[in-house]
Amino acid sequence: MAILYIPGTVVAFAGRLWGFSLLAVSPAITVTLVSVAAVLAPMVNLPWSPVPVLALTLLIGAFAFVLTRLILRGQKLSLGAINWRSAGWCAAAVLVAAFLVGRRVVQVVGRPGAFSQTFDNVFHLNAIRYIQETGSASSLNISSMTGGSFYPGAWHDIVALLATVTSVEIPVAVNAVNLVVASLVWPLGCMFLARTIAGPRASVTVTAGILSGAFGAFPLLLIDFGVLYPNFLGNALIPVAFGLGIRLLGLGREPLESRWMEGLVLVAVLPGMALAHPSSIMAFLAFMVPPLLFSWGRSSAKFFRDSPRSWPALVGMLAALGGGSGVLVLLWQKLRPLEEAAFWPPIESTGRAIGEVLTSSAIGRPGVVDRDVTVGRRHYDPYQ
Repeated sequence: MAILYIPGTVVAFAGRLWGFSLLAVSPAITVTLVSVAAVLAPMVNLPWSPVPVLALTLLIGAFAFVLTRLILRGQKLSLGAINWRSAGWCAAAVLVAAFLVGRRVVQVVGRPGAFSQTFDNVFHLNAIRYIQETGSASSLNISSMTGGSFYPGAWHDIVALLATVTSVEIPVAVNAVNLVVASLVWPLGCMFLARTIAGPRASVTVTAGILSGAFGAFPLLLIDFGVLYPNFLGNALIPVAFGLGIRLLGLGREPLESRWMEGLVLVAVLPGMALAHPSSIMAFLAFMVPPLLFSWGRSSAKFFRDSPRSWPALVGMLAALGGGSGVLVLLWQKLRPLEEAAFWPPIESTGRAIGEVLTSSAIGRPGVVDRDVTVGRRHYDPYQ
């Protein structure tokens, strides 16, 4: 928890985040700080340790502090009076969500030192050991141990950092990181998104917290199938990024102090998502299309209605839509994996796949978690 929350909290507080937003956004900023520090450390001949993370945190924190004061023209940070009733409901929501998700993850894993007996885990565990032995955690060369080049290494960077700081075995560090991401980062992101859309009411916060742990598709599926640990981390950050994107467009119920600050916070989150797994960035772009179109339509109608030259204004707005669409298409083509990389054939019919999406029951998993569901059989306990 300290590794995932302290660096991001320093930067977020320097950027004038406060309250629930600070709690929800901090881990996403931390992922950016850790993964970017891992890329920069080899360039200045620093081995992987807390030192590069600390240095980058202080640098970005100082930059955020100065920039926010310039943007907000020296306004004092107004923390406001604490609404203890609202804070109590938020704390209860966080604790309930952490318990619901955390107990399931503990049940699935079994023991702290157990590790997944699935195909991808061979790479993930060895990548962490590779970081420890070489001192390099950069996503630009973490895959060189298998003859590759770039591989999104944010999750591996965090686990290796935890294993180095605490001297625990790698499987223990893996399970600890996954437990915190699943039981805190994911529920807090869901609550942040719900509060952004529906308002910071206690009923919204508590409901979002409970529902975040009620489905089998996430976070449980990705720590069983694969295992897809990088996707797991990247997907856990999507609600926070989506909420920030909605606020940036002015569609949220709980805005920040400045549109500029909203944009800067989102910029601080996206690199970590990309270095966790690029597919999470692709999902974020897809989710942002509807609010972007809505915002464009609303702005176009207002501009067309208020402009003395309506038709040129309409042409300009259509040109802006075409340009934005072109940027999205270009990003989609450049960021998504090559089609040749998906060499496995389909395993389901189109109709079944659509049904599983609608019911949140991917690859035959139950739509809602119940006590009879267990995926722990895929984990191996070295102590037995």
